[in-house]
Amino acid sequence: MKGRLCLVGHGSIPIPPPGWGAVETVIHEQATILRARGWEVDIVNVNRKLAPGAVVRLALGGRRPDWVWCHNEKAVPGLALACSALSLRMIATSHTPASDWAARDFPAHRPLCRASRAAFHLALTKPVATTMKILNRKCLAEVHPNGVAVDLFRYSPTGNGRAVCVGQIHHRKRQPELHRLAQREDLPIDFVGPHAQDLPPRDRIEGSDLWLGEWSRGEMHDRLTEWSCLVLWSASEAHPLVVLEAMAAGLSVVVSPEASANLDRSLPWIHIAKTEEDVATAVREAVHANPAYRSQIRACAKERWSWEKAVDRLESILDKWAGGRAPNPLSLNLDDH
Repeated sequence: MKGRLCLVGHGSIPIPPPGWGAVETVIHEQATILRARGWEVDIVNVNRKLAPGAVVRLALGGRRPDWVWCHNEKAVPGLALACSALSLRMIATSHTPASDWAARDFPAHRPLCRASRAAFHLALTKPVATTMKILNRKCLAEVHPNGVAVDLFRYSPTGNGRAVCVGQIHHRKRQPELHRLAQREDLPIDFVGPHAQDLPPRDRIEGSDLWLGEWSRGEMHDRLTEWSCLVLWSASEAHPLVVLEAMAAGLSVVVSPEASANLDRSLPWIHIAKTEEDVATAVREAVHANPAYRSQIRACAKERWSWEKAVDRLESILDKWAGGRAPNPLSLNLDDH
């Protein structure tokens, strides 16, 4: 056995998720590879108030984890106290969309402050890693982006000449605006995903010919490759998993600057679109050029973004942290902001 990890989720969606649920997919796919490599992995997927007790029961019941890795910012303060009491090493990863770092009313401030209570941080992006160090000078932080299970996605050498936007229909992801743009400019964009509960009726698109409903995870793996391009014109993101999944399926991508974290903008199949005019131009160009790049896109996803490569980096980071002097969790400021 290499070691024992306890991964902590949100408790609101099963792991693995039956459909929508990026954080749950990330936890499941990393756990699968870690187990195959000889790690013992426990998953605690309960409400944040129940998470500390669940971890304590694991530790006292003969499954004491070497690392407690929390993917739920709201659970971090309580877990940090429990881990301090048991001298457990705790890692936090914030999945909160945090793109507009210059905003006066920075919406991610509270969850990032909560996440900063952990002694160790695996951050999805470099700005988040830097923020953790600012909020908690004694913590250790490394960048650990999402990966993708490339082989789970069917690959077709040709697409259908259309773009697709996959994700919960929500104002933050701007599908209502993108849908109106697609209708106005006759853009070949289809939409897949559930509607957010707080979305007003005027912004719902279920009556549109462009809305294809919801997909299960199996449908996502099988059907995504039928399209030529993914569009994610979101107003705020962390490191969106769906972009990596699209490349695994051979799709070009059109993303907002806020959704472009960790991407190599020099690649010809990656298009950054800031305005509606940018989106319209980029979608047409990406769909047209995609056939020439599909095999390269798939190969790049496997070489750069596979979970196997991500877990290689993860194990290297954990080895480095385990061999060094760990921050003292009792010295951290655990007051909730």
